Amino acid sequence: MIEFRLRSDGACKITFNLDVINESQIPILIGSHGRNIKYLKERIECELTKKYQKEVLVNITVTRSRERIDVSNENVENIIAPGYGTRRAKEELEALTKGELSLEDLTKKR
Repeated sequence: MIEFRLRSDGACKITFNLDVINESQIPILIGSHGRNIKYLKERIECELTKKYQKEVLVNITVTRSRERIDVSNENVENIIAPGYGTRRAKEELEALTKGELSLEDLTKKR
């Protein structure tokens, strides 16, 4: 994440960057005519607006990382397990919904 800002009008503005290893991955993430990234942006805005009862604006950029992306992890088996990203996202969403995790805590974890 690059920026998390509360605007004077009460809205939250979140800006983050998705780093990829190869230049060829950028069009895949963005999708035809930007459909994939637009869908992702709209879903994030919708879910967070519902949760926090205030407008949330999201800006996503996709770039090729100039540095080596750190892929080390203590739980490598979990990451390569099918559905890992989906499972983790659901767990984080549940924690946010129950109030066990704040948006600020979630962004600090990343």
